[in-house]
Amino acid sequence: MLRQTLLRAAVRRANPLFFASPNTALLLGPPKNISLRRSPLLPHSIRAYRPLRRSPKVDSQDLRSEEEIQAMVDREKEHLAALFNMDPGRKKYRNLLLIFTILAVPVTICFQFPSRSLPPVPDPPELRHLSHTPLTPKMWLTSPLISLQLFSYRLRRGEYVETIRRNFTFSTLNYMGIDREGNPERWRWWTWFTYMFAHGSFLHLGGCYVAMSSFLHLMTPQFGVVHTLGLFTAGGVGAAAVTCILGSIRYGREIRDGTGTQIDIKRLIVANSYGEMVEKDVQLLRPMPGLEGAFATNVGSSGGLMAMLTVIAIAMPQTNWSPLFIPVGIPARTLLGGLVAWDVAGAVGLLPPMGIAHVGHLGGDIVGLLAYFFVF
Repeated sequence: MLRQTLLRAAVRRANPLFFASPNTALLLGPPKNISLRRSPLLPHSIRAYRPLRRSPKVDSQDLRSEEEIQAMVDREKEHLAALFNMDPGRKKYRNLLLIFTILAVPVTICFQFPSRSLPPVPDPPELRHLSHTPLTPKMWLTSPLISLQLFSYRLRRGEYVETIRRNFTFSTLNYMGIDREGNPERWRWWTWFTYMFAHGSFLHLGGCYVAMSSFLHLMTPQFGVVHTLGLFTAGGVGAAAVTCILGSIRYGREIRDGTGTQIDIKRLIVANSYGEMVEKDVQLLRPMPGLEGAFATNVGSSGGLMAMLTVIAIAMPQTNWSPLFIPVGIPARTLLGGLVAWDVAGAVGLLPPMGIAHVGHLGGDIVGLLAYFFVF
């Protein structure tokens, strides 16, 4: 191969990039100020040849075509890019991580209020006349400082918590068409997708972010952005569907006929129209023991992550993983098997309640298994 490359360089006076093998050329770059006839890299027979006067006859069968040479160089470039962690999919998976961060961080921040570290306070006197003013895009553009102050005070009072819960969480109770006060309610279908961007705490968000970064780094170059993003979305939606459907089958009868719930009067501290904290009696449904799962609000991206882990464990069994706070590498299939066993034990009630959606995790595993056999 080297002889053919040198002959081509001598006949066509090609770029000195082809003096060495493609690996050396890509690492060092094209040499400068080197003459074809005087380069010590060439044999004497080629060095003595003067291509401007007459070209020797070279058998065309001994030379590679332009397409073969270009394909060989492209393969070498891809190999070197993988060695130096400069794969083309790296930028794409970073863009996906950036989009996830932009969507998840603000929702998670709003989800944390009201907080003990930042207790609710009323609007200051100088802003009292704006207590009823909605924060429209026009107001953000014309008065950004005042809008930011109003937003911070309203955020500390938890005025956006109910909006976040209604649009970024799902529950079996809402799927059945009942709200927390026992009244009929329309099913919010879009929450099966938006709940993946809300997280219960920053530790929850950080763990999901680390797992997503690792999964995207493997899947994006292998399967592409569209398939990877589609798998994550389908895993999250499938986890929500399995949770709601199985929950309605398990708890639906007792909740609809009223034997599984009872009405409680709960006194809450809420903000009035002027931002002042007042007490208010609210009528709420309380589940009977054993039916708490129908009232649980579900958040987090773990359903989509479990679907991605399932595909990785099947397609890339040679990968090893070190979960958080565990310094030992675990094979992908062993890790997946352990997580599935843990979720099954939690779903059937063998583990104490820990606020983890075990059924949703199993739904993500099912979606990943189906996606691998029918899509990937």
